[in-house]
Amino acid sequence: MDTKYLTYILTIAKKENMTKAAEELYVSQSTLSQYLSKLESEIGTPLFYRSKGRLTLTAAGKLYIRAAEQMVSIKNDLYKSIQNLDNRGHITIGVTSQFGLKMLTEIIPPFKSRFPQVTIEISETNVPSLTQLILEENIDCGIMALNTVEPFAGEQVHILRREEVYFAIPVNHPYCAKTLSGVPLP
Repeated sequence: MDTKYLTYILTIAKKENMTKAAEELYVSQSTLSQYLSKLESEIGTPLFYRSKGRLTLTAAGKLYIRAAEQMVSIKNDLYKSIQNLDNRGHITIGVTSQFGLKMLTEIIPPFKSRFPQVTIEISETNVPSLTQLILEENIDCGIMALNTVEPFAGEQVHILRREEVYFAIPVNHPYCAKTLSGVPLP
């Protein structure tokens, strides 16, 4: 099931800019612009308001985006269901810290011995990117070091551990000299 063109419109809506959307999709701006024009002509109404390099959704565009998101979600769910028919699956895990990678090295071997047909794809990325992947449901789970769980609903997050944060400086640093000499710090 090819949802490439739905992804085009979803990306334009997300980026609100044709050039940025084309860069993310690795297509030319003219290809993307031509597709959008053709689609709007077919539908009979614009999907975006155009102003100073910014594209914002019209009412029709909002309807189209909602339907496109549902269709992509249906496709993803269908593919996952088909993969799970014979207990073969694919799990995507995103991590942001050494702690996450270390934890996975302990978890994956026993998991693979129990479910050898399941493939596991691990991506190391930054917190904003991983947060976006989770919110857009483009990854199965994420293990990340966060200061706040604000973007997520309560049932989406489980705290695995709390980390201590250490402050370290060279031994010859003035701060270290004051601390070692017993001089109180401000």
